[in-house]
Amino acid sequence: MKVSVVVTVGPDEAANAQVAVKNLINGEQVTVKREAAAEVIRKIIG
Repeated sequence: MKVSVVVTVGPDEAANAQVAVKNLINGEQVTVKREAAAEVIRKIIG
């Protein structure tokens, strides 16, 4: 199994109830509200 997604929470994200989601397949990274993280991850992993 290969890792295709990394989720990080830095100080700025924590202060704004957000997470950074990085797609390791294409290198794209987006910052989204925590509530939206699961949907973003589902789209990446298919």
